[in-house]
Amino acid sequence: YILFSSGQRMDLTTTEHDTMIMEKGMQVRVGSSGKISYIPGDSGSILKQEIVYNTIVVPRGGEYKLELADGTLVWLNSDSELRYPVKFAGSQRDVWLKGEGYFEVSKNPEKPFRVVVDDMIVKVLGTSFNISAYADSPLALTTLCSGQVRLTDCMNPENEQDLLPGEQLLFHRESRKMEIRNVDTDVFVSWREGFFQFDNHTVEEVFMILQRWYNVQVFYANTEARQEVFTGKLPRFDNMMIIIDLIKRVSDLKITVDGKVIYIDK
Repeated sequence: YILFSSGQRMDLTTTEHDTMIMEKGMQVRVGSSGKISYIPGDSGSILKQEIVYNTIVVPRGGEYKLELADGTLVWLNSDSELRYPVKFAGSQRDVWLKGEGYFEVSKNPEKPFRVVVDDMIVKVLGTSFNISAYADSPLALTTLCSGQVRLTDCMNPENEQDLLPGEQLLFHRESRKMEIRNVDTDVFVSWREGFFQFDNHTVEEVFMILQRWYNVQVFYANTEARQEVFTGKLPRFDNMMIIIDLIKRVSDLKITVDGKVIYIDK
């Protein structure tokens, strides 16, 4: 759903046709195709001194695409949330992310774009990148596809790193350590194209991703069941059992599904 500054809430899952809403001088277009756009309305009606925020909340099993007022495109993954201004003002363009989002940032060298998560700030001028910062994960991952970004630890501003295309920064939340590695960026952004992609992911990592999309709980009988690794690319089927069956075929895991609960043994 989208939460407007007035407190009004709109359920995005029931929007069957394009809807236009005025929000503090901006036209908010909610498309039936699953995209929200912000378009300047009558400039005389925009309150220049007031910064108005909207919030999009994406539930488990959902995703949404958003075009911000500056033309920046944002894809939000399952179980994620983005807070952003209806119109950017001041010297920076700040948004706040919980969960996972992919950004294609509109270039404006004089007004840097910043994504704020609980632990760090990602600053860009114009680029495309993915941030995965779910609260239940000990790591926050930033993957750069093009351009350049700078990451800063909110608790220690002197702790910062620059990323180049093809690099990923792992932010260890407990130790505050930043670690950079080279990655295949497709593995970390294929979700917005409707795929699950794994590259030596452990069973626990695989099912953490599946949990957010299919809204299930997973229990492991032993440590060995958590540590087996998988590599591959799968379409994101509506029916979770298709993926479960594929995992069974290529492993010796014993997987039992009971409604919304999955038991894994080895």
